[in-house]
Amino acid sequence: MAQEPVQTDGDPQDVDGKPSGAVASEAFGSMRMIIATVTTPARVDELALAAWCLVHGYATLCIENGLEDERRRSQRARMFARMLRKDADGCGEA
Repeated sequence: MAQEPVQTDGDPQDVDGKPSGAVASEAFGSMRMIIATVTTPARVDELALAAWCLVHGYATLCIENGLEDERRRSQRARMFARMLRKDADGCGEA
């Protein structure tokens, strides 16, 4: 996996030259829009954060620790989507 290019001030960039914070912000905004289609407005922020944490935590474990091979990753993605959808439908509330 290629490392991110670094600006002279040390701020990581994606390959298109955008600061990584801007890229993350755009990605999180896209995730919020998707989640908004399956839940109430009051739940969007908390479910978007949960989704973000699931995706990035799992990806970090796979990349840095070799947690699972690529075949298993798509199965996990579907499992995470089902978990979030169930919670978005209100079934996950205590």
